[in-house]
Amino acid sequence: MEPSESAIFADLVLSVSTHAYQESKEFYDSLKKGDGIDFDATLVGLGNEFKMHHLHAKKIKKNGGFKALDDIIVRESALP
Repeated sequence: MEPSESAIFADLVLSVSTHAYQESKEFYDSLKKGDGIDFDATLVGLGNEFKMHHLHAKKIKKNGGFKALDDIIVRESALP
């Protein structure tokens, strides 16, 4: 998110179903940290500055953008 809600955590987690991943495995495996994407998603859980927003993706596509990112720490307990 721009601007970020947290200085130390990712703002959101975007999940995809196993079926969607298997159908587009090559696309998902090609994604790199910092790739710009556009997506349609359903909100699963609303976050705040301490907990990530959780969205479940319906459609994802690369938009050609790129942003250099610091390391992102993701912990299972941070998911809603």
